[in-house]
Amino acid sequence: MFGHVIRSSADGSISNSGLLMYSRFELLGLRDSGVLPSPDLLHDVPGELQHRDPGLRRGRKVRKQGRRGGLRQRIRGATKLPLPPVLLCNPRSLKNKLDDLRQQVGACYEYRESGIMAFTETWFSEDVPDNFIQIEGFLHLRLDRDANSGKTRGGGVCIYIKDSWCRNFTVRDKICNPDLELLCVTLRPHYLPREFTNIFVCVVYIPPSGTASRAAQAITDCVHRHLQNKPYAPILILGDFNHCCLNKTLPGFYQYVKCNTRNDNILDKCYGNIKDAYTARARPPLKNSDHNVIQLLPTYCSVFKSSKPITQSVKVWSSDKTEELKGCFLCRDWDIFFKDADIDSATESITVYISFCIDSVIPQKTVKRYPNNKPYITKDEHVVDDDSESELFELFSEDESSGGVNMDVEGSSSSRSDERDEIVRGEDQQTCCDSFCGCNGVVKEVIQPVAEGLRAAWQQLAMDEGHRDG
Repeated sequence: MFGHVIRSSADGSISNSGLLMYSRFELLGLRDSGVLPSPDLLHDVPGELQHRDPGLRRGRKVRKQGRRGGLRQRIRGATKLPLPPVLLCNPRSLKNKLDDLRQQVGACYEYRESGIMAFTETWFSEDVPDNFIQIEGFLHLRLDRDANSGKTRGGGVCIYIKDSWCRNFTVRDKICNPDLELLCVTLRPHYLPREFTNIFVCVVYIPPSGTASRAAQAITDCVHRHLQNKPYAPILILGDFNHCCLNKTLPGFYQYVKCNTRNDNILDKCYGNIKDAYTARARPPLKNSDHNVIQLLPTYCSVFKSSKPITQSVKVWSSDKTEELKGCFLCRDWDIFFKDADIDSATESITVYISFCIDSVIPQKTVKRYPNNKPYITKDEHVVDDDSESELFELFSEDESSGGVNMDVEGSSSSRSDERDEIVRGEDQQTCCDSFCGCNGVVKEVIQPVAEGLRAAWQQLAMDEGHRDG
């Protein structure tokens, strides 16, 4: 150990005599000699300073390790998010920032955990091959600026999709003109809440020289065309909008980006048809870009988690009980309901009797109706095999120009399961319309013979009352 020794001379001057060296044994001797202060001298220190809780930080109790909260903590490593985390960036020439992007993907979870990374002004061209822009763990789709835009360089949009989140996608629209550059993709991830069949993502770049009204109208037409086929699918419209705004053309959409993206302006925006689905946070720009990177964190909660299931009683229809109910109706003398009675009282009496017979013969069971159950899917439709399902799609599939339902099974291995969710109620509306009872129209089948006989009796009763009134 070293120490400075300062001595004072007789004339009052101060001189530095050099360094003193202490060996290990000398220091141990000083410790035992009592020269150093003993622990007993700490009694003057307040107790709250002597025994400070390591869990306290600035007067607040720190959350224990492994129990961290917050939105960013919930999405890290999550595999079943209802909506994907999204990263939006305008790098102004992505082709000379690919090395930095790969480094960010490997080091920063904001990039690595994003399900979608959307880039505008990529400046890609035909000279840039696909293998050059590949990023490990992501699939990419690109739209380069061509001669239709009236410019020879710049522009272009690109979207990276995390392959562990989604590998099933279809390119729906590509638009490149002087006013708009748009790439629209349909995504069917490995996991989606039951209320969603797929996700539409539109990456947009509107040049500063483009006409905002024409660009907004083109985006609106594209969105409306897809909403006709998939009215409940979430749609994300994100990119660099510059001077364009979609508040008037798409009044039912919400703008999620509230933070500044370039200086004091909000140029990079994200519109969606679900309220409060995302919250936006600004991140440092990519390399020397003048646009901030926007991280969109999903805040949407699925219907299954946000609403409680409903418990209700339903009828259990079987072939034996149906035959028993038929016998109950056939052995009844229905003429007694029309003796000394008008039409209204006879109708009420017959209705009450039919309800009484159904309640007496058909058993009930208690079921739970979950909020994400499809109202038009019955018990029998859950066990439809693939061949019958294909025939059903061909039966319902019509040409879009004829005003029918366009099933649009383009390029998707899970399209049949998607379209099953989109089939609206048809003949099932004539059944008891309960997804759990499984009656499948037996009420109508049972009452049909009785109704034919009653119809003639009602007509005769009406004619008799008409003669009396005349």
